Amino acid sequence: MLNSQIVGFTHNDLDALGVILCVQNKISINRWFNTNYSDIDTMAKECLQYCKENNIHKIIIGDVSFSDHKDILDNFYNYITSFEDGYILHCDHHSYPDSSTFWNGYHKMKVVYNDKESATLQIMKLFKIENENLIKLCNIINSFDCWQKDSKYFNASQMLNDYFWDFVRVQSDGTLYNQYNRISILAQLLSEIDYRLPGDFKKIAEKYLIKAENDYNTFKEHNILKRYNANVNTTIVLSNESFNRIQLKEMADGQDFVVGIYHGTFMCRVNEKSNFSLEFLRELRYQLCGKPDFCHPYAFTYPLNNRGTEDDIIDEVKRILTVINTIPRDINKCTCDDLPF
Repeated sequence: MLNSQIVGFTHNDLDALGVILCVQNKISINRWFNTNYSDIDTMAKECLQYCKENNIHKIIIGDVSFSDHKDILDNFYNYITSFEDGYILHCDHHSYPDSSTFWNGYHKMKVVYNDKESATLQIMKLFKIENENLIKLCNIINSFDCWQKDSKYFNASQMLNDYFWDFVRVQSDGTLYNQYNRISILAQLLSEIDYRLPGDFKKIAEKYLIKAENDYNTFKEHNILKRYNANVNTTIVLSNESFNRIQLKEMADGQDFVVGIYHGTFMCRVNEKSNFSLEFLRELRYQLCGKPDFCHPYAFTYPLNNRGTEDDIIDEVKRILTVINTIPRDINKCTCDDLPF
């Protein structure tokens, strides 16, 4: 596997960066394809077309969930395994309907799955990374992606995530980059400085720390952040890139459920200390997204179609508040499990 052409297919977040760093520390990749899930069909087709045009029979897939896109995984698998020298690796940590059987039909696929570790940490172990700086960076990324608030790396992981999005999103004139290209550029930059933090890291991180504090105070003052405390203490905030730090503040103040609304997308985060059962969390995701085993139990994101009008967003907030406050806390089975299909 290590001496021929390979492509990579991954997410578009900090965990994806870690996957790229670890893989490229050991082998060369022809090209990385990134997806934000809303474009997974398009990006998968582009990736497969690239493989066909360049006679590539090997692919590494990391931090991409196929729980709702098994047909896409089938397309990758059927193409790659049609070649004698084909190789396909899938490493993931997202929720699946039944992770013990999901990959049963893919006997020629290398599967690495652990829902307690980020894809970065799993790839780090699989590729036997030895560089101490990269190992530390992987642990920081894992702390963020698995939301390990008690980890010694957690504060650093918040800053690294801010830096990541600043690098891949925003140019000096304030306009947006092509995010996907920028992830690979950042990976190359970090490898060139031996996986140390870039020289402008502290400056950028402090900028976002100050911004989050100012945003939090402004949002509360202008009712952009509102608490709806009933059976479940819920916070709704019209948010921006400060959302992660805002939800940490809200949860530290006792809120069970925090929803950030950004460009018609609803970012839902559950306080792990609120003692919701896994079936409650499955029911919550089922009622809000139609998918009980979607993304992560304590963190999931879904969009409104066409980003939604203002009225659509208001209606969705009302629906969220109804759903979160009517699911019985002691529910022992998701209602979807009783459906005949």
